[in-house]
Amino acid sequence: MSENIKPIGLYYRTPSLALLCVLLSVSSLFSQNRERTEHWQSRNQQFNIEMDSIGHPDNVFLGNSITEGFDLETFFPGHEFANRGIVGDHLDGLIQRLDNSALNLKPKKLFLMIGINDIGDKRSDEYLISMFIALVDTLVTSLPETDIYMHSILPTSPRWKNCPPDQIKRVNVFLELLAQENELVFINLYPHFMGDTKYINPDLTRDGLHPNQAGYQVWAKRIKPFIF
Repeated sequence: MSENIKPIGLYYRTPSLALLCVLLSVSSLFSQNRERTEHWQSRNQQFNIEMDSIGHPDNVFLGNSITEGFDLETFFPGHEFANRGIVGDHLDGLIQRLDNSALNLKPKKLFLMIGINDIGDKRSDEYLISMFIALVDTLVTSLPETDIYMHSILPTSPRWKNCPPDQIKRVNVFLELLAQENELVFINLYPHFMGDTKYINPDLTRDGLHPNQAGYQVWAKRIKPFIF
């Protein structure tokens, strides 16, 4: 980590702080008044419909377009999955749909990657901290029998000017600490996607943000030991 990159400061966990973070998260949902896309609404409706028939899948992948584009059946044939990624989703959108995308499914394993769209929308470190703490607190409390795997945020290319590499690094440092504190497995994909500079390896991305087939192969290789 570069000397000019300082990790997000230490935080202290107490019941009152946890409650404060939840309140901050809830207030953010209303204050932002973010309009969900038609695609988000359609996917969310489909998830609601599937809840009665899908049962409790072994593996759930939760996230944004990077997750939605992961062809899990191709990389892990013979395994049971529910892909709960939605293009363009943010932390608040994911929290809004948490029941049909994770909590009611009660999977054996939950793989989580989220946050790059919040960074792209210029959300502050403090905002991301409060949302991630509230999200993880909810998952850990509601899914005590589920193994949760926290992914790092991937690097991007210079094309994505609203995604500063320094902020991605800071948030990843925080996510690793948060995972350790909650006894989650932290899957640090970030260094495996890095190129020769501080940006993503162009051979692993189709547009500087989303993995291409080679990028998904890298991801699949890193998580293969954890797939049930």
